Amino acid sequence: MSPVTFTFFSSFNNDADTRYPYVATEVLCSEIWSIIETCINHQEQLLVPFWETVLDRPPEDMKTQMVMASHFAKVNAVFLSKKPAEVNPSNHSFMVS
Repeated sequence: MSPVTFTFFSSFNNDADTRYPYVATEVLCSEIWSIIETCINHQEQLLVPFWETVLDRPPEDMKTQMVMASHFAKVNAVFLSKKPAEVNPSNHSFMVS
């Protein structure tokens, strides 16, 4: 897991810790096209670890990680709405069983 992904989805010990994933989600979902373009152009370094962080977890684990799941869903929804052809996790090898 990359340091960025770990920071984004780390366990929350107090209210201050929940601020960082929230801010990261808001930044990634902003209307700043250079952020989206950078993520698209560097999918293997940025998006794949982001997807793997959630998609490699068992469903039972995700039931206890609702905040993580909601941030994950929001970021993916925005990226898919802006760049649907380029942001397709099914095109990546970790999705093949």
